Amino acid sequence: HERGVIWTGSDDGRVHVTRNDGDSWTDVTPQGLPEWAQINSIDIHPFERGGAYIAATRYKSDDFAPYLYRTTDWGRSWQRITDGIPDDEFTRALRADPDRRGLLYAGTEKGIYFSRDDGRNWSSLQLTLPITPITDLAVKNTDLVAATQGRGYWILDDLTKLHQFEEDIPDKAANLYGPRDAIRLTAGGRSEDPGPAGTNPPVGAVVRYSLGDDLPEDVELSLSIYEARGSEPIWTFTRKPSDGEEEEAGGPNAPPNTKVLSADKGLNSFEWDLRYPGMERFDKLIMWADMRQGPRAVPGRYRAELTIGGERQEVDFEIVADPRSNATQSDFEAQFEFIVGARDLLSRTHVEIRKVRQLRTQLEGLKVRLEADAESDQST
Repeated sequence: HERGVIWTGSDDGRVHVTRNDGDSWTDVTPQGLPEWAQINSIDIHPFERGGAYIAATRYKSDDFAPYLYRTTDWGRSWQRITDGIPDDEFTRALRADPDRRGLLYAGTEKGIYFSRDDGRNWSSLQLTLPITPITDLAVKNTDLVAATQGRGYWILDDLTKLHQFEEDIPDKAANLYGPRDAIRLTAGGRSEDPGPAGTNPPVGAVVRYSLGDDLPEDVELSLSIYEARGSEPIWTFTRKPSDGEEEEAGGPNAPPNTKVLSADKGLNSFEWDLRYPGMERFDKLIMWADMRQGPRAVPGRYRAELTIGGERQEVDFEIVADPRSNATQSDFEAQFEFIVGARDLLSRTHVEIRKVRQLRTQLEGLKVRLEADAESDQST
């Protein structure tokens, strides 16, 4: 926050700060920090001028206690902030979230913890992370990146749900979270079978909602995606497959498998792949380039509307262009209009083919009945 400010920590437990680019230094070691504590990380407070966080460890002296401290006055006073972290998990890293005031992440010898109140209280953020030493942490583009000792790098995708979390949310019947910006990728994406490689995050807009209890089967649940100013939804997803989808799923001419919504207590997640509906189809259709999916949404503003038992919540979100692409907004819109036009032309053609087939079936049935009547007349 101020030019010329540098914080430094040493292996003997001393912390110094300079505010004149190193011309002079001030010893600001926290009172109560034992001697020979190794200062493992220093992070600048993103919202307080003169604020900083440190993580220290003394495991080399057979002291396995966590040592985390916070200052907001250039180190003149420090507060130890370790409530909620076990006494035998020494700390290696402490990082502040740049997008949510008071949201902190701590790496210990056994895992990850987070705090929503600037370190006053900590809770586990272990999730699927194996028990492993966390040697460093970094927040990058609303993702949390963890370096481990012996188990590689791990990434917790999309911290926006933590940014939006409030204490009263668990008591609500339902809460819809705003999705983070969805990137319209030009190439690459998620593989369902990555093998030994890591798994990429979902491609598209991820909409999350929490439920206070499991939702009964007879309660309506739907999620609609709209263009920002649109009155008709692009898609409306429910907790049940579309008519006939269950029977046809997996066949060579099956329609795309529209995802269904989960209705479990706690946090639920749904992924919209940014695609519009595909073309109308008919039975046993064979096309070299089948348009099972519609065009991808152009960059811009959209909104999601969650309906539960007649109660509605809505949030806005943004689709942004792939930063690797040099296409303009006009290019995206022209491509979208062309693909929509081709889709609609094919749909009209296929609808007419279905009508012709239905008429043919009716005529064949009528022909059979007329021939049967004629044979009956002749026999009499």
